[in-house]
Amino acid sequence: MLFFVVFACKSVDPAPEDLDGLIHYFWNNFEAEDSAIHMGIVNFHDQIDGDTFAEIIDGSVTNLTVEQTAMVGKEESKTEKLSGVFFTSVVKCPLQDIEKNIYALNQDELHPETYDDYTRIHTSDLAAFEARETNTISWQTNYAISGFGYAYEAQINGTLRYVNAQEESPFGPVLISRSVLDSPAYFDEDSDSRGMFQDFQMEMYYQRAPGESVHLYAIWREMVMAGSIDFSAESSQRLVLDGLVEWDVDMENSCQ
Repeated sequence: MLFFVVFACKSVDPAPEDLDGLIHYFWNNFEAEDSAIHMGIVNFHDQIDGDTFAEIIDGSVTNLTVEQTAMVGKEESKTEKLSGVFFTSVVKCPLQDIEKNIYALNQDELHPETYDDYTRIHTSDLAAFEARETNTISWQTNYAISGFGYAYEAQINGTLRYVNAQEESPFGPVLISRSVLDSPAYFDEDSDSRGMFQDFQMEMYYQRAPGESVHLYAIWREMVMAGSIDFSAESSQRLVLDGLVEWDVDMENSCQ
């Protein structure tokens, strides 16, 4: 279980202006005061020309550091083996619907044909989150997946944070989440050479206009598919990025 606490007195560095720096800024400031998140959102929106952008923006992002993986309880991570990508899009869906979709237990139904088996439980009080008595909701997911010559089972721990609207930001509330692979998910029962060994994910949404939400997704992963083919390969990264496009379509369909 992951616990994130907001410290109102925590000082933060000014939000950077480049996309790579902003992605790391959001990771680092997941627990920071609401105004710190909004400061980053304003800069992020400017960087992507958020009022008008329509085409998907994606690419690589520099690795997390050991200090950053320690923020989610992974102090022993070998960060030099990670490879990172990011994805930014516009989802035609209001933020309140997106919020319910993110913490929903039936992700296998929301994203059909993705999982062979799927179970999710909430590990914190959903009712308190929905009543805004707390600003986070946490979950644990166990799933099985197969395809392209591999099959594995994994456990993911995730937390969604609701960031209140701020006067200094024109975009209203923000949703930001972080998810972490609990332990290595091997592809073969008799070998530890193939599998997803580390996985760190961050997702963020804010609404640029009624019914139009900007979506940011970043993934840092250590994964070996076969031999020398791992997540640093462009083909591996493109497969994941293309899959995120499909998830956005699923999100829009669930909002209709």
